[in-house]
Amino acid sequence: MKNHREILSTLLQFQSDLRSIESNLSSLEWDSVEIITLSKDHLINVLERYLSSNLSAQDVENWANLIEGRDDIAYAENQEDLVKKSITELANPILYGVLTPEIAENIIKLLGK
Repeated sequence: MKNHREILSTLLQFQSDLRSIESNLSSLEWDSVEIITLSKDHLINVLERYLSSNLSAQDVENWANLIEGRDDIAYAENQEDLVKKSITELANPILYGVLTPEIAENIIKLLGK
Protein backbone atom coordinates (compact mmCIF):
# COMPACT_ATOMS: atom_id res chain seq x y z
CA MET A 1 0.00 0.00 0.00
CA LYS A 2 1.18 3.51 -0.80
CA ASN A 3 2.16 5.87 1.98
CA HIS A 4 0.58 9.28 2.58
CA ARG A 5 3.12 11.24 0.49
CA GLU A 6 2.88 8.79 -2.45
CA ILE A 7 -0.91 9.02 -2.51
CA LEU A 8 -0.82 12.82 -2.50
CA SER A 9 1.91 12.85 -5.15
CA THR A 10 -0.24 10.64 -7.39
CA LEU A 11 -3.08 13.13 -6.91
CA LEU A 12 -1.04 16.26 -7.64
CA GLN A 13 0.45 14.69 -10.74
CA PHE A 14 -2.89 13.10 -11.74
CA GLN A 15 -1.04 9.83 -12.38
CA SER A 16 -3.99 7.49 -12.02
CA ASP A 17 -7.73 7.47 -12.59
CA LEU A 18 -9.62 9.67 -10.14
CA ARG A 19 -11.63 6.83 -8.63
CA SER A 20 -8.45 5.05 -7.63
CA ILE A 21 -6.92 8.27 -6.29
CA GLU A 22 -10.10 9.10 -4.38
CA SER A 23 -10.21 5.61 -2.89
CA ASN A 24 -6.61 5.96 -1.69
CA LEU A 25 -7.31 9.45 -0.32
CA SER A 26 -10.23 8.14 1.73
CA SER A 27 -7.76 6.18 3.85
CA LEU A 28 -5.92 9.38 4.84
CA GLU A 29 -6.74 11.82 7.60
CA TRP A 30 -7.86 15.26 6.42
CA ASP A 31 -6.40 17.35 9.21
CA SER A 32 -2.75 16.47 9.06
CA VAL A 33 0.33 18.61 8.60
CA GLU A 34 1.39 19.78 5.16
CA ILE A 35 3.54 17.05 3.67
CA ILE A 36 3.55 17.86 -0.05
CA THR A 37 3.47 21.04 -2.10
CA LEU A 38 1.26 21.86 -5.06
CA SER A 39 3.15 24.04 -7.52
CA LYS A 40 2.15 25.92 -10.63
CA ASP A 41 3.83 23.14 -12.64
CA HIS A 42 1.29 20.59 -11.38
CA LEU A 43 -1.53 22.88 -12.40
CA ILE A 44 -0.03 23.72 -15.79
CA ASN A 45 0.53 20.03 -16.50
CA VAL A 46 -3.12 19.16 -15.82
CA LEU A 47 -4.39 22.12 -17.85
CA GLU A 48 -2.14 21.21 -20.78
CA ARG A 49 -3.50 17.66 -20.65
CA TYR A 50 -7.00 19.17 -20.78
CA LEU A 51 -6.03 21.33 -23.77
CA SER A 52 -4.66 18.28 -25.61
CA SER A 53 -7.98 16.45 -24.93
CA ASN A 54 -6.39 13.90 -22.57
CA LEU A 55 -8.61 15.17 -19.74
CA SER A 56 -12.14 16.57 -19.76
CA ALA A 57 -13.33 19.69 -17.97
CA GLN A 58 -15.11 17.36 -15.54
CA ASP A 59 -11.83 15.49 -14.89
CA VAL A 60 -10.09 18.78 -14.06
CA GLU A 61 -12.98 19.86 -11.82
CA ASN A 62 -12.93 16.54 -9.95
CA TRP A 63 -9.14 16.70 -9.60
CA ALA A 64 -9.31 20.24 -8.19
CA ASN A 65 -12.07 19.18 -5.80
CA LEU A 66 -9.85 16.44 -4.39
CA ILE A 67 -7.13 19.03 -3.73
CA GLU A 68 -9.20 21.95 -2.47
CA GLY A 69 -9.30 22.29 1.29
CA ARG A 70 -6.82 19.52 2.13
CA ASP A 71 -4.60 20.44 5.08
CA ASP A 72 -1.89 18.04 3.97
CA ILE A 73 -1.26 19.91 0.70
CA ALA A 74 0.73 23.13 0.81
CA TYR A 75 1.00 25.68 -1.97
CA ALA A 76 4.39 26.78 -3.26
CA GLU A 77 5.32 29.92 -1.31
CA ASN A 78 5.85 32.36 -4.16
CA GLN A 79 2.84 30.98 -6.08
CA GLU A 80 0.38 30.38 -3.26
CA ASP A 81 -2.28 33.00 -4.03
CA LEU A 82 -2.53 32.33 -7.75
CA VAL A 83 -2.36 28.52 -7.49
CA LYS A 84 -4.87 28.41 -4.63
CA LYS A 85 -7.25 30.77 -6.49
CA SER A 86 -6.97 28.65 -9.65
CA ILE A 87 -7.75 25.44 -7.75
CA THR A 88 -10.78 27.10 -6.12
CA GLU A 89 -12.07 28.32 -9.48
CA LEU A 90 -11.52 24.95 -11.19
CA ALA A 91 -13.24 23.09 -8.35
CA ASN A 92 -16.30 25.36 -8.40
CA PRO A 93 -17.55 25.87 -11.97
CA ILE A 94 -21.02 26.85 -10.76
CA LEU A 95 -19.47 29.90 -9.08
CA TYR A 96 -16.67 30.69 -11.54
CA GLY A 97 -17.74 29.19 -14.86
CA VAL A 98 -17.10 25.91 -16.63
CA LEU A 99 -13.55 25.31 -17.79
CA THR A 100 -13.01 26.12 -21.46
CA PRO A 101 -9.82 26.04 -23.54
CA GLU A 102 -9.67 29.85 -23.32
CA ILE A 103 -9.88 29.79 -19.53
CA ALA A 104 -7.23 27.06 -19.35
CA GLU A 105 -4.91 29.07 -21.60
CA ASN A 106 -5.48 32.22 -19.49
CA ILE A 107 -4.66 30.37 -16.26
CA ILE A 108 -1.48 28.98 -17.82
CA LYS A 109 -0.47 32.50 -18.91
CA LEU A 110 -1.18 33.89 -15.45
CA LEU A 111 0.94 31.13 -13.91
CA GLY A 112 3.82 32.30 -16.04
CA LYS A 113 4.37 29.66 -18.66
